[in-house]
Amino acid sequence: MTGKEKIGVWTREVFSLPDIFTVHISETGPGSGSGQCPVSTEIRIMLDEVEKSRFSLNMPAETVTKEEIVLLHDSIEKSVKSSFISRNVYRFFGWWMIFAGSFTLFSVCPVCGQAGCVGSLGFTAVISALLALLKNFSSRIKDYFRKE
Repeated sequence: MTGKEKIGVWTREVFSLPDIFTVHISETGPGSGSGQCPVSTEIRIMLDEVEKSRFSLNMPAETVTKEEIVLLHDSIEKSVKSSFISRNVYRFFGWWMIFAGSFTLFSVCPVCGQAGCVGSLGFTAVISALLALLKNFSSRIKDYFRKE
């Protein structure tokens, strides 16, 4: 089995790709492009001849090991998780500002009856946070209770 074939098998195994995906392995060397680049291995994951992902390893295909494919998978998984968390945090604060702004415009303090009171702002912040959480995670909450 050649280096390219091994990389294809390892990529399928590590990324848990179903059979409908194809893995194309190619090498680019000093002859292609600027002439100064070292030999690198390119991994392309295709679905129905449409490229879904492309990865590049700065080493020849013959020297790539399964550990490099695992490290590639782990780094991709880590970046996806961090972007998912930051995306949800931004979404939460966006909805929180929308709810807080609308409550602040149309609400008065439940204790003293004045608009803009400290109690009113605290109450607005808490209620807005709860509504933002509910807005962001309502589908997950529904799914949780449907499974139960």
